[in-house]
Amino acid sequence: MSKIKALIRKRPKSDPSKAISVNSDNQNTNNASIDAASKGHAVNTPIEQTRWNGWGNININKKVSAHGAKLIKSHIGKTKKLSSVSLQQVLKTVPKSRLPVAMTELDTVSVDNEVRLRHARGQSFPDWIAMHGGDFEVFPDGVAFPASTADVETLLQLASEHDLIVIPFGGGTSVAGHINPQKAHAPY
Repeated sequence: MSKIKALIRKRPKSDPSKAISVNSDNQNTNNASIDAASKGHAVNTPIEQTRWNGWGNININKKVSAHGAKLIKSHIGKTKKLSSVSLQQVLKTVPKSRLPVAMTELDTVSVDNEVRLRHARGQSFPDWIAMHGGDFEVFPDGVAFPASTADVETLLQLASEHDLIVIPFGGGTSVAGHINPQKAHAPY
C-alpha cells in the first residue's frame, strides 16, 4: 500500500461491537478504531478522539526524530514553545448562545459549548495557533446537523425568518478562514 493510501482514513461500516465507551478517566474511547489504526488499517477517528485544537487522534503522539528536529531548525531557526490552554479552560469562555428558541428546539441543532467550540475554527495554520492558545474570539451560537433535505429547508427558513447567519461547515478542513464566524450582531 502506498504511503498516501495508508494515510487516508475511511469510515468503517456501522458495527455495534465498535461502540464508543467512557473509560475511568471520563475520556471517550473506541478501542476497535485505536487497535485498527495501530495495525495500519484505515479507520475514521471518532470526534471524541480528535484533537480539539488541531489535526489528529489524541491517542496517537509521535515525537520528532533528532534528524527531523535538526532539519526543521535548519529551515526555520530556533523555535519557542507556544502557549497552550486546556479544552476546559476554553470551554469556560464560550458565551451563551443567542439562537432563538425556534432553532434550539430543533433536534438537529446543538448549542452545546464543546460542539460550538469544535466548529469555531478551520484547520489553517493561523487557526491552529489561535486554538492552541485559546484565542477564539467568536463562537457559533449553534451547530446544525441536518439529516435530510427537509431539515436543511427548515433550518434555512428559520435562519431567514430570524435574520441568522449560516456558515456551511462540511468537514471543517477549511484552510481559507471562510468557516470562522466573524463578530456580528446577528447570531450564527
